Amino acid sequence: MYIRFDSSSKSLTKRALAELIEKIISFLNGGVHTRSEIEKELNGFLGTTISNEKIEAAFELLLSENKISESKGKYSIDPKKKIQIEAAHNEFISRQNRVIEKFLSNAATEKNFILQWFEDVTIEFFKEYSAEWISDLCLNANSAVKKNIMAYRLF
Repeated sequence: MYIRFDSSSKSLTKRALAELIEKIISFLNGGVHTRSEIEKELNGFLGTTISNEKIEAAFELLLSENKISESKGKYSIDPKKKIQIEAAHNEFISRQNRVIEKFLSNAATEKNFILQWFEDVTIEFFKEYSAEWISDLCLNANSAVKKNIMAYRLF
């Protein structure tokens, strides 16, 4: 899962935290969860505890943008949005598999190590070149492609 990270403060931005919470709600079994269940998953995924203020701000952002809903202390995501998130995730997995099949099908390395390598390389690439890459991509893309790039979130 890829999320935005504010390198200047070395912490997750409110938007990144909100996106992560949205995806956690989407992928947890059952579809409707208490805040404590979501926070437990969030802390487990990140391997650290996030301040209540940051979590509250992320929940408020999601609620204000109608990305999640709350009823009787339980949070859920619109089924249409859940389908969109799952479709983006499935496309991500499919794209990875196509690249591995096309370029690394004869590799002796196990697939899970290759996948981990892709994740590490992607992180390092964006640490170094994110601003230039996005700027160049947007400069050379037509307006329809720009809209898709900005709307699409890697999973």
